[in-house]
Amino acid sequence: YFLDRYIISHPSAGGEDKSMNSHAFSMETSTDMKEWHEVEKTTTVKGDFSDSDFESHTARYVRLTVKGCIKDGYARIADIEIYGKIIN
Repeated sequence: YFLDRYIISHPSAGGEDKSMNSHAFSMETSTDMKEWHEVEKTTTVKGDFSDSDFESHTARYVRLTVKGCIKDGYARIADIEIYGKIIN
């Protein structure tokens, strides 16, 4: 796939208190699950969604590493969407 965008729905998007949102995350992609390319690293989540366009590149796997939330230290993500094009 040629991946170029992601949208993460945080718990507050589903009606939870914003204090339940994870406060930081990093998004990585890989073609072989051995070498990983960091697409984005966020240290502050603001709002219900994290929507990011990034430079299109070939990938088969996506890894999301989530840091704990502000309130109790548990990591929560309501949903994640990955966008791109299929390689023929």
